[in-house]
Amino acid sequence: MSAPSPVWIPPSATSFSCLCEACLETARTEGTLFAEAIRIASVRGHLPTDSDIGFVACAAGHELVVRRIDRPPGLVHEDERQLRLVDWRRLDGAGAREAAVPALPAPEQR
Repeated sequence: MSAPSPVWIPPSATSFSCLCEACLETARTEGTLFAEAIRIASVRGHLPTDSDIGFVACAAGHELVVRRIDRPPGLVHEDERQLRLVDWRRLDGAGAREAAVPALPAPEQR
């Protein structure tokens, strides 16, 4: 069995909800509809504020480790396909929203 998937929660959180990555991957390879995959992979739980680590299992039995931490560590590697969130309020000028979300090319250019 592989190592448990990490779930990071902030210091003040006492409950959490997340998705089991192993269940999502299984649903993807089986061609399960997205909404059904999310339903199958949903995990909810509680972690007392005096605990910094806990374990929870999804409905399929995959183990997830829940860690209380101020900020999760950075990703090991960058992938161009990863969603990048930009705080547009930190960008200056009237074009802040345009800078945060690149424009898609016109349909004839795709």
